[in-house]
Amino acid sequence: MNNHMYLIMKNTLSRMIEECKNLRELKRIHTHILKSPTLSNADQYHLITRVLFFCSFSNWGSFSYASNVFHMIKNPDIRVYNIMIRAYADMEGGNGCHFCRALMLYKKMLCRNIDPNSLTFPFLVKACTRRLDGSTGHVLHSQVIKNGELDMALDLFRKMKRKNIITWNSIITGLAQGGRAMESLEIFQEMLLFSQLGAIDHGKWVHGYLRRSIIECDVVIGTALITMYGKCGHVQEAFEIFKEMPEKDGSAWTAMISVFALHGLGWKALDCFSEMERAGVRPNHVTFVGLLSACAHSGLVDKGRRCFDIMKHVYSIEPQVYHYACMAEMLIRSMPMKPDVYVWGALLGGCQMHGNIELGERVALHLIELQPENHAFYMNLCDIYAKAGRFDAAKRIRNLMKERGIKKEIPGCSMIEINGVVHEFSVGRSSELLTKELVFVLSKLSNEMKT
Repeated sequence: MNNHMYLIMKNTLSRMIEECKNLRELKRIHTHILKSPTLSNADQYHLITRVLFFCSFSNWGSFSYASNVFHMIKNPDIRVYNIMIRAYADMEGGNGCHFCRALMLYKKMLCRNIDPNSLTFPFLVKACTRRLDGSTGHVLHSQVIKNGELDMALDLFRKMKRKNIITWNSIITGLAQGGRAMESLEIFQEMLLFSQLGAIDHGKWVHGYLRRSIIECDVVIGTALITMYGKCGHVQEAFEIFKEMPEKDGSAWTAMISVFALHGLGWKALDCFSEMERAGVRPNHVTFVGLLSACAHSGLVDKGRRCFDIMKHVYSIEPQVYHYACMAEMLIRSMPMKPDVYVWGALLGGCQMHGNIELGERVALHLIELQPENHAFYMNLCDIYAKAGRFDAAKRIRNLMKERGIKKEIPGCSMIEINGVVHEFSVGRSSELLTKELVFVLSKLSNEMKT
């Protein structure tokens, strides 16, 4: 057979596979490929790979037949493994057995010294995401980095909803070793911000990583570590980092003062402020929020008033809502009689009105402790969280209400005046007739907008 006829035969077989409409026809094509005396080994292998792909993903294919085809291939390469891994990873149901088979194939491939490529991992990681298998996903992510697929690893890293220490370490080290130092540093700084959310184990690893690596602990990183340790309740560790910092700017001093304030260490916050002044560092409005909060938590009313005056008259900082809120809290705590729910409720209303999230949260939680059956305080806290964009926290409070069996005494309602008549709509009590009319009008408007 001359080259021209050989090429026609090969292309014809390839087209027949592509246009095949049933499994019986495919089996005949497969048999012809296997028994053809003229096909070279390379072309035979290529056509069998096409048959395998058709069986695995075509509507007219059969995965059981694909499995038979796969087992008949003596030395499968990365293309063949990718097809089977993708096929198993895409299959749903089976109580996870299909995914396990995909992983077993992946492991078998590695044992045969066949290196995965950029097409191998997405199928496995996608299956991990669908099955919420975070631990396997993190391991695969590390192997993506080891394989040198840094762009893919970075993309997978960004898509991960949950990241652990191993994941952060892998991507940072992989980028650094791959000559992408700036991206590695950016991810590291992102990790620092993440650690400020209160994950102490994560933060300690960051701190240890800094000591072991060549990354310089500058003012930004040092301040982030102070904040992280402070939020996790480790005041001494935060103070040790603060003392070790060769240079401290206003943000570093403010962070340390805020940590002392958070834990009710008013005198230490004041001493820190005095040192800040002696060092010639100018405080800002955030510094005084920390100071006033520290005085409020420690009952240092006179010191708090003095700080308020210093802010206004020495540093010419005009008091903002949150400064007045701290003063109000300070005065409430220093009352000769124990403040009741009306006093705390007034402060909570002020926090809601002026958007003081941090203080409002503390006051609302305190009110819930005082009157756990009062639905209003739960709703106020939900409103505070919602305005701050903390919708998960708001959902937690609503779930807490459900667990405790607390319901709004008066359902939410709204009113509208039409032609001199006021119509009221409330949860569970609106006119059925009016509701149907409203739904009809809204549906009509929605359809017109679509067209």
